[in-house]
Amino acid sequence: MIKAMTERADELGVEILLETPVKSLIKEDGEIIDVVANDKEGDLEVYAGAVIISTGGFGDSPEFIKKHAPYEWGKDIFSYRIPGLTGDGIQMAWDAGAAYVILIMYSYMYTRFLKYLFFFINFFHKLY
Repeated sequence: MIKAMTERADELGVEILLETPVKSLIKEDGEIIDVVANDKEGDLEVYAGAVIISTGGFGDSPEFIKKHAPYEWGKDIFSYRIPGLTGDGIQMAWDAGAAYVILIMYSYMYTRFLKYLFFFINFFHKLY
């Protein structure tokens, strides 16, 4: 899928900037029109006909988790802390006017654990 999207972007003349994190969004008349990003050469402002925020999440920020999710890292949740997933993209979207929601952390391993837990509870319940 990524290959197809990249090929289509190339056909449309889209320039993909890698290792260029967005620092802020610029709004005009209620619409995002530019992004301010930082690459190896410094800050740059890029006009954007459309902006898609694709953020990795917030699992590496115990402070963000405690503030915006119904969990406390190390107490209620023991997630993988992937470096760089600090919630900055989510915060940037909120600052630009995106709807605020309480965040729920989803863990594939946790759901698999619950699946097996319920299986064993059901299994032993049937035995007795």
